[in-house]
Parts: sequence; C-alpha cells; structure tokens
Amino acid sequence: MATVYSPNSPFTSFKKFAIANSTTISFPPPTSLPPPPYPSNISAILRAGQVIQVVPIYDVDVHWTEETTFIISLTLLAVLLFSLQRFIGEYAKNLVERQSHMQKLALLNTDLKNQLRQINQEVDLDLDAPIYKVIQVIKTIQAQNEVDADMAESLDYAIQILSSNQLFSPDLNLTKGAVDVEVSKWLNSMLTKAAPETVQTQQPVVSKEVAVVAEDKTKSAALPQVDQRVQDALKDVESWDFDVFLLSQLTEGRPLYFTAITIFEKRGIRQHFGIPENVLRKFLTTIETGYKQNPYHNSAHAADVMQTMNYFLHVLGVSAVVTPEDCLAGLIGAIIHDFDHPGVNNAFLINTSAPLALRYNDQGVLENYHCSRAFELMLGDPSINVLASLSPEKFKQVRAGIVSMVLATDMAGHFEYIAKFKNKMTGVGWDFSNPQTGPKDKQLVLDVAMKCSDISNPTKNNSLCTKWTEKIMEEFFFQGDEERKRGVPVSMFMDRATTQIPKCQIGFIDFIVSPLYEVWDAFVDGRTEEEIEFAAIENLKSNREYWKRLQDEQQQPSPPQPPTQQISTTSVQSSAAAGGGTASTNVSATQVASSQTPSAQNASSGGVQGTAAAPSAPKS
Repeated sequence: MATVYSPNSPFTSFKKFAIANSTTISFPPPTSLPPPPYPSNISAILRAGQVIQVVPIYDVDVHWTEETTFIISLTLLAVLLFSLQRFIGEYAKNLVERQSHMQKLALLNTDLKNQLRQINQEVDLDLDAPIYKVIQVIKTIQAQNEVDADMAESLDYAIQILSSNQLFSPDLNLTKGAVDVEVSKWLNSMLTKAAPETVQTQQPVVSKEVAVVAEDKTKSAALPQVDQRVQDALKDVESWDFDVFLLSQLTEGRPLYFTAITIFEKRGIRQHFGIPENVLRKFLTTIETGYKQNPYHNSAHAADVMQTMNYFLHVLGVSAVVTPEDCLAGLIGAIIHDFDHPGVNNAFLINTSAPLALRYNDQGVLENYHCSRAFELMLGDPSINVLASLSPEKFKQVRAGIVSMVLATDMAGHFEYIAKFKNKMTGVGWDFSNPQTGPKDKQLVLDVAMKCSDISNPTKNNSLCTKWTEKIMEEFFFQGDEERKRGVPVSMFMDRATTQIPKCQIGFIDFIVSPLYEVWDAFVDGRTEEEIEFAAIENLKSNREYWKRLQDEQQQPSPPQPPTQQISTTSVQSSAAAGGGTASTNVSATQVASSQTPSAQNASSGGVQGTAAAPSAPKS
C-alpha cells in the first residue's frame, strides 16, 4: 500500500493506491498548495510534470521475539558505546597524567644538572675526556681564526685522527711499495689482528690443555753441582752481553733457576719480601720444568728476558722511579712471560681454532695463557707461592703489574706502546710522584721495559744475536712444516725452502726493534749517577750492517767456476803408492772446495748465512 498526496485534493484527503508492482504515476501540476508544515505521512509533493516511481509497501506483522531481539541489540550497542566512551576517557586521563609526570621528570633532570654543575664548580670536577677537549679547541681555532688552506687541511686531518680508533697506529706505508713485499707480509701478519684464513678442518697441534706440571717431576729435577765455572759465568749476570747459552750448557739446561737465584740474592729481593728460600727454589724449579723444550721459547729465553729486565731495573736505574713491588713484579713477570709455550705463535692458534684461541677469544692468546697458567700453579700450591708473604693490597698490585707486563709482549699492540711512550717523552713528561698519573706512568715504563727485554736479541753482541737467530729459525720452520701439512699458507719467513734471514733481520730491526729502543734509550739515558755505556743502539747498528752485508753478498751473481776435477780412487791409491798420497789428496780437496759457491761454503761451515733461516723475532 502506497500513500501519495494528490495535489488536486486538500491535505485532509489522501488517496491510497493498492498496487501489486512498482507503478509510475503521473499527476497533473498542482493548482494550489497549503502552507507548510505538511503532514509527516506525505511521501512526496509532486511538482508539475514530475514523475514518481512508486514502490509498493506491504503490511508486515512484527513478532514480539523480533522486537525483543531488536531492543536487546540496541541495549548492547548502548553498553558498548558507554564502555568505549569510558575507555577513551581513562586513556585520555592516563595521557594527561603521563604528560604531567614527564614534565616533573624534566624539571627534576634540570635541577639535577644544575646541582651537578654547581658541584663541578665547587670541586673542579671535569667529566669530559681530554681528547674531546682537544678536538673542541681545534674547532674553536678553525671558527675564530682565519687560517690558510694548508693549515685548515692540517687541522681537519688532526680532528680526523683524534676522532678515529687509529690514534696510536702508525702508517707503515706497507701497501705503497716502500717495503719489500715479503717483509710487508710478515709485518702485517705480526702487527695486525687479521681475520683467520680459511683452513682445512683438522685437529690443531695444541689440541689438549697443557698438562699440569707434575709434583713428582718437579721433585725429580735434580740440580747440577755448582762448580767454579758456573760461578764464573754468573759473575757477568748484570752485564749487557751476559752469555745465557754458556750458563745453560754449564748448568745442564737450568739457566733460569741459576740466573733468578743469583739476581734475587744479589739484590736482596728475597730478604726484602720475606720469601722463604725453599719456596723460591721450588717455584723456580717448577716454572723452569714447565717450559717446553722448544728451540727458542724455552727456559733459556726466559732467563735471558729476566736478566735483561734486571739490567734495566738495577743497572740502568729504572728501579729509582718505581716501587720495590714493581721490581718484584717485573722479575717474576719476565720469569713466567712465556711459561708453557707450545712452540707456535698466536696466528697459528687462531687460524687452526685451537682450544686456547677459543678460550681467550683470539685476543692475546698465548700471553693470557702464560700468565693465567703460572698464577694457577702458584696459587694452587703454597709451597711455590712466592707472593704469599704480601698483604692483599700488595698482592693485588703485584699481580696487576705482572699481568700488564706479560700482556704487553703481544706484538699486536707494539706500536701503541711506542706511541704512548713517545707521547710522554715529548709531551708534558713523567710525573711519577703524582698520585693520579704516577701509577699509570710507572706501569707504562714497566710494560715497555718488558717489551724491550723480550725482543732484545738484535741489541746484544753479534755472537749472541746469531745464536738466537739459529734457535728461532728451528722453531719457525717447525711451524711452517706444520702449516704445510694442514694445507694452510705457510707464514712469511717460516718456509725452510725460501726464507732469507738477512732480509728478515733488516726489516725486524728497522720496523720493530729500532723504534722501540730509540725511545727507551732516551728514557734510560742519565738515570744513574755513574757513567754506564748502554750498548744496545750500537749493537743494533753493527748487527744491521752485518745482515746488510750478507744480503748484498747473496744478491751478487756468483762468478763462473771451472769444472770440478774428479779424482778416482785408483789415482789416489797410485799416488799414495808413489809416496805422494798426502800431497795429491790435499790438492784435490782444495780444488773441490774452491769450486763451491760462497753459499755452499757457508752451508758446509754450519753458519746461518744461507737462505734456510728465520728471523730473530718475538713469539707472536
């Protein structure tokens, strides 16, 4: 049923059309319309010419259940809208409270900053790092002063270096052709912490934890008799050219024990710290027994480093600027600095994923192990604990010093120590009495002294230098052979077939030893009242000239040699039967020898001048 207003009839009269389908109804134009308002039941008011589509409206009976459902739905909708309104209100309230809380925190933070600034002014507390202040000073100079282009570039470079992590790393110019390729590779492998190379998965050489030094083995290490020859050798224990090889031979492989006992007694160290004599002797015996029978990193090397360290402390006068506890730490640190060395370097352990490298995360692997293992033994057995008489505070100080010095022997930080030491020498200088900077300055001196002791071989006389070179050669070649077995690239100067010692030694002296000893020589100069000739620099120069001379000889082409005369057994026998056997044999031997090349003559004489040699270099 559709209700439509007919404009031809009054409002009170409506016409209802009962239709079954949608019907289009056309009405004539309205003659008159009453003024509004119109009844609410009017569907449309038709204008002249309008057409309306009438849709049928059917009468529908609504059941009470549907009405109930409709009412309930409206009620639920109202509840949901109310809940949403309440949630929005609570959320807005929380936002307001949070904003208020943030404002309070900001005010509190501002107040704390003001208080801290006031405290800094009262006690002169400065929390900015010095390097940050330097950078700010440079930037201020750039902003306030007119500088030329060169100066501006220099200042930018200074800021760049100060802001980097390469503050103490020198530019060795190794990639620009300034250094021999082999020397460059060797220096890079020794001085940088490069990522391990890809290697074959095999069991590493150092695959098990190093065994604890057995007590019965320590007790069975009988000491040789101290004869007059040993006493005579120990008279030079505080000489720069002390012959540790002679002492090792005379004491049947116990140079560390006798060197340490002599120095501790000579300097009164045992008596000063109340170390029982039997404890000191057993400690030295245990440590020396724990050194493996490596060609180089053995107890003889430990004795040499300990003797050199003592020379710096008590002969050159370094002990005057450090404490007695520092001296004790320096000597014990030298004794244990290579304890239980496996005979391979850090790079080998890292590249083969050895257990020690995994334990110490590829950082100072051997240095950490030497120190840790020695303290583990010392503190685990009171009968060898030479530090037991120290108070807890003194023990902590001595232990920290020992750890610092042993870790300093890692060549990865070599130039960082040189740079720090040189900065102190050329900067404000040393202030060992300052309670704030004094302890750090003293430790830096001890660390550098230990480094100098560890790589002192080229600074000794030529006889000792070449002997140490022969020892390190054997050990390096062992590592090179092991690397070849595993399919790992053989480390530079560790290939017994191609290594040339003169080239390596010149590079080692020029890039490693000389920079360190130049600053060290400047530091120890004049530390003692008496005139002491420190021969290290002169020995370095003479040893470098020696290696340079050998290098030049190897590079010279060999002159052509006449064919070697072959002497048969029959001719020798006939000559001897004629009464001229001796003369004929001597002549033939001379002719054969004269036909050899210089390198062959050197090899036959057992020297170290051939190509099969390795550097006198540190362990890592």
